[in-house]
Amino acid sequence: MKNMLNLRSRHAAVSAVLLALALAGCSKPSAWEKVQPVAGSVTFKGLPIDGANLVFHPKDKSFPDSVRPTATTGAGGGFQVGTKSSNDGAPPGDYDVTITWNPLAGDSRGPNRLPERYSQPGQLTAHVEAEGETVLPAFDLNP
Repeated sequence: MKNMLNLRSRHAAVSAVLLALALAGCSKPSAWEKVQPVAGSVTFKGLPIDGANLVFHPKDKSFPDSVRPTATTGAGGGFQVGTKSSNDGAPPGDYDVTITWNPLAGDSRGPNRLPERYSQPGQLTAHVEAEGETVLPAFDLNP
């Protein structure tokens, strides 16, 4: 009788583990786990700016706090967004975008040269498509 109970307990435990593994294998990745390529550009007073930092704040509150795609503009003002690694893209969806620009002043970064409003979510927005590369309209910033 004791062996029979042990066998049933083992069978139940193995069944539970197999069921859990099967369910885990069938689960769909979260929306924030898949990224799509995203590119764009930033100008200030009509001129491209080098070294501006962009942060994409998801409007979808189900995204974890760790999902904050970022980018840094190059010499021509262009950028590519990265989430998990540099330039890998961003999860599809809608974002508030913040931009700061602290050019080098000697050996360190100087103060933000853009108006404060651009460093606050809600002023600039972006939409990342679910398929293919998203090329965002230029962020044309003014004083």
